[in-house]
Amino acid sequence: MESEFDSVMSKIMDPTQFKKQKIIQRQLRNERKDLKDKNFNLADSLRHQEVEFRTKDKLQINSNYALVGYLTELKATEIDVKLEAKRMNYLHKDKKWLIEFCNKLKEELGWCKDRVRIAEKIMFDLQATGQKSVESLIKTIDNFEAKKLRLESEIANLTRIVNRKTESRQAGIDKIEECKNFIRKLLPVEIL
Repeated sequence: MESEFDSVMSKIMDPTQFKKQKIIQRQLRNERKDLKDKNFNLADSLRHQEVEFRTKDKLQINSNYALVGYLTELKATEIDVKLEAKRMNYLHKDKKWLIEFCNKLKEELGWCKDRVRIAEKIMFDLQATGQKSVESLIKTIDNFEAKKLRLESEIANLTRIVNRKTESRQAGIDKIEECKNFIRKLLPVEIL
């Protein structure tokens, strides 16, 4: 169809003008093709930029989520450290009380030992003099011996409790140190 049009136009128009018009049409076609290619390249570039921006936005959102996660974890660690410090304070008070109680038990045990010695001496004196009331003294001494054994076992139990509390306190101190070291690793500036 175009060739028929060209043949009709060539008959109507001057051949030099027709050639010029053909050249102009070719140039326009080439320019149109170049513009089409440029438009395609520009659209492609815009698509790539949009994908890049979306990727950057996603990375920024992910980093914001990670930052919130780290801050939440840091706050939880701070709360744990405070709770551990309170617990250590209570353990320290319990330890003081146990030490005082053990000291009182030691005093009482010493007093019981003195009474047992006195009773043994009285029993020995009575046996030497030949009196028959030795049986009641033996019962008293047996009672004192039983009390002495009971108090010694209580002291041993309390000593174990004190040792356990001391170990627990040391474990708490170690945990606090671990938390402090963890926080120091997380924070660039030293707060503690």
